[in-house]
Amino acid sequence: MELGVKSNEIVNSNKSINFVKDFNESSMELNIRKAAALFFPNPSFEMMYFEAIRNSIDAYASKIEIIISLTSYNAPESIKIEIKDNGEGFTDGRFSKFQKLLETEEDDHKGLGRLVYLHYFDSIFISSFYNTGTAIKKREFTFSDKFIGKNENIDSSIDKLGTCLTFTKYRLQKFHSYDCIKPSTIKKELLLHFYPLFYRLKKEKSKLIIKIAVNTQTSNVEHDFKTDVQEINVNELPDLKEVPLDNNLDLLSELKLCYSVKKIKNSDQKSYPITAICVDERTVNVDIISKAGIPTGYEIIFILYSNFFTGKVDTSRQTLGSSHGLGSTAA
Repeated sequence: MELGVKSNEIVNSNKSINFVKDFNESSMELNIRKAAALFFPNPSFEMMYFEAIRNSIDAYASKIEIIISLTSYNAPESIKIEIKDNGEGFTDGRFSKFQKLLETEEDDHKGLGRLVYLHYFDSIFISSFYNTGTAIKKREFTFSDKFIGKNENIDSSIDKLGTCLTFTKYRLQKFHSYDCIKPSTIKKELLLHFYPLFYRLKKEKSKLIIKIAVNTQTSNVEHDFKTDVQEINVNELPDLKEVPLDNNLDLLSELKLCYSVKKIKNSDQKSYPITAICVDERTVNVDIISKAGIPTGYEIIFILYSNFFTGKVDTSRQTLGSSHGLGSTAA
């Protein structure tokens, strides 16, 4: 982990904060696309999944579906992504926060993640059912660079809560790789990124199942791209052992290592070792152990926990500690 604050990152951070202040005071009438480029200059495709999944979990969803539809990998303009959940929905309070950047109540939230959607898609249609306490309401709106906080809010005859995000009008000419739309890889990335959060839900005996599906008319054998379905069930995660460690970072913060070393029963099953620091219930990749030290045929999980790291990532969650004396790149 590299120590030292980078002056150009502080300058950029100050510019970002000033931009957000002006942005919120003008009720989102400034160019949202400019904000997206400012805070997420080079986001990965997977960051869209991360943002949507975290919001669903914050809304107490127990079931989440990612459904990707496209005619073929070579026709990116055909892609449509739906992310559905059975959470509490877009209540008045959640919609109010959505209208304003950096509007959060917790240190482990940044209030900017939705901007990453606009790096890849021109239109995100949001349909949500929520309970006002006296009735079920349906809220609909389109998040785009023209969004100024308006929405349609009507009574609903459906007695179910939940939200569906529909991503259309892909902005780029091609996909970066097959991995960003392959369920097996998306599953791996979600487990890597959210393992601390998923494991907390498991320990609390909370239910969460995430289904990831792709439907395509044209398969590609060479890249193992085909219609497929994968699933994450947090209750099936392996138990982690805990070891307290000496903490030289902060005398007031505890430091512990949670780990699991488990032999893979199925020889065809791929192993994806996780060695990371837990930051805001997400992971930042670090080489706690060298790859050469990982035995083949085993599932390895090593995660460092300390409340010292809470909130110590930049606003885009791409850099650890740019303004806190730390300087590692986030996963």
